[in-house]
Amino acid sequence: MELDIEKLKAETEANLGRNKVVLVAIFSTCLGLVLGLVYMCPSLNDQEKAVLSRIPKTPQHLLEVGQVVSSYTEQSYWYVMCLFCTVYLVLQSFAIPGPLLLSILAGFLFGTWVGLCVVCVCATTGATLCYLISETLGKGLVIRYFPSALLQANTKLNEHRHNLFFYLLFLRITPILSNWLINISSPIVGVDIVTYLGATFLGMVPANCIHVNTGMALSSVSEIGLSYKSLVFLLLIGSLALVPTVLVKSNKLKGM
Repeated sequence: MELDIEKLKAETEANLGRNKVVLVAIFSTCLGLVLGLVYMCPSLNDQEKAVLSRIPKTPQHLLEVGQVVSSYTEQSYWYVMCLFCTVYLVLQSFAIPGPLLLSILAGFLFGTWVGLCVVCVCATTGATLCYLISETLGKGLVIRYFPSALLQANTKLNEHRHNLFFYLLFLRITPILSNWLINISSPIVGVDIVTYLGATFLGMVPANCIHVNTGMALSSVSEIGLSYKSLVFLLLIGSLALVPTVLVKSNKLKGM
């Protein structure tokens, strides 16, 4: 299936303005929900407010945020859990940077197993919501702002339509293609929701494990993100997802 960008632009032109308004309204509602939850939080002193108002750019900054939030987790566990999940879902649903930091923070706040479960559920749910938003309301915007990326993604997927699940699983596991780009482009290039959901959940588990375990050792972390060893690990795991594709192609060649 080849993408005709100009045709898609024409098809989405009529509803583009309305969809923009609806998207802004939904985002504003979600932002209001987050602000409402923040407003309900326990009182903070000036030093704690300064820590939480700063965007974490170093492991030390993230550790300071974790220490402040951790003190409230002990007192108001379910409040912190609710706020964490809400913020994670909003960021992931609207393709806003930040889930990586939250995934690391989850290990620090909730421990390995609870943190991993929370991150896996939030990451998969948020990615699916992003897929649905792109399919129903954001299609026109994605086509206009990312035409080259869409065409490239479509070309690659056409080469692997016979084994789409395993190829998408490979993309999810490895850091070759940004997750947000996969989320917004998948419905437009013809990835069905069942394949997308399954590959997303399974494919994001390895990276989520690394991030959560990084959070468990946050006080000794020297950098935010994936280390060289972690990248190699993900590439090796991701390559296993391509084994079925290679075997299918090999069998086809033998049959010729």
